[in-house]
This record gives sequence, structure tokens and C-alpha cells, in this order.
Amino acid sequence: MEIYKIKDHEGLVKDKHSGAILLSNHAKANEYLNKKKAIEDGRKMASEINTIKERLDGIEKMQDELSDIKSILLKLAGSGKE
Repeated sequence: MEIYKIKDHEGLVKDKHSGAILLSNHAKANEYLNKKKAIEDGRKMASEINTIKERLDGIEKMQDELSDIKSILLKLAGSGKE
């Protein structure tokens, strides 16, 4: 494989036969992959947090509705005593 450096792009080389551009610095490649994984993990966590918030909102709404039903039932039970 015959490669040469790419002008103005440190750490990149080009294969003369295939034309492929390759990273010559493995540490930079690993750093890139780690950053990419961290971003993906952050997006996944944000999505999970949003799902949890939506479920919590649903639970809070259900609690409010149950409280309203309880109040109505108590009023109905109280009006039946008279």
C-alpha cells in the first residue's frame, strides 16, 4: 500500500491505489469514537428522560382525576345522608 500525507490535514493520509483517506493517528481515531459514543449516549439519555417525564405527567394527571372522583363520591355520599 502506497500512501501519502494530505496537505493541510494533519493525521490524514491517502492510499494512492484505492483513493481511500485514512487516519494515521490511532489516538485521534479513538478520541473521535469516544466523543461520538458520548454524544449518542447523551441523546439516548435525553430521550429516556423525556419518556420518564411524559409518564410522570400522565401519573400526575391521573392522580388529579382520582382526587376529583373522590371529591364527587364524598359529596354524593354526604348528600345521601340528608
